[in-house]
Amino acid sequence: MSPKTVGLIVFEQMAAADLAGPAEVFSRTNISDGKGCESSCYNVLILGLTTEPCMTECGIVVKPHTDLGGAPPMDTVIISGGNGIRDGKVTKKVAKWLNHRRSTTSVLPRLVLASTRLQRRECSIAVR
Repeated sequence: MSPKTVGLIVFEQMAAADLAGPAEVFSRTNISDGKGCESSCYNVLILGLTTEPCMTECGIVVKPHTDLGGAPPMDTVIISGGNGIRDGKVTKKVAKWLNHRRSTTSVLPRLVLASTRLQRRECSIAVR
């Protein structure tokens, strides 16, 4: 089984727990082949609005693996919460990227939206 790709979107003033919690869970999930070997179930990627480091609400600096434009196909996308998601520029950029992904992939990624504001944006994203 090849690992699923999980993208965690980060931005200025996001909630650190919304990044650290899912990153820990997905990165530590393994599956046994029944013969004593284990393999990772998920490949976790940190996706920034840019490739520049961003700071969480509590001051932790996060360096994205890539920006949204350089992101490979995703199986799951998780958007952090926090005060930063209330920034209209952040919300607009994430919503635009999600809409673009929908039109360029054969299967829409499963999404966990951490902000009702993002859900209200004018984007026609189906949540599975």
